[in-house]
Amino acid sequence: MKRKLAALALLAAIAPATGCYQDMIIVDSKYNPGKNLPDYQTTQLNLLGLVNLSGPVNATSVCQNGPGIVQVKTLITLGVITISQASVFCK
Repeated sequence: MKRKLAALALLAAIAPATGCYQDMIIVDSKYNPGKNLPDYQTTQLNLLGLVNLSGPVNATSVCQNGPGIVQVKTLITLGVITISQASVFCK
């Protein structure tokens, strides 16, 4: 019985740290989605999923003609800290 409770507690502790969530913002509807590799990529830390601890990404300095797509993938969630990956695809 103790072993089952320990396994259940371990599962409950690990479950919130799993999963991969993705947001894609299409900035320009004329963008060609055939591009596979991003022009800029960075890893970011977020507090409670709301406060970006790594600072903003200046897409206009990365892309001369402006961004086409901005993509954010959540890699792992550790309690109140979220580690995500931001990618910018230029026009």
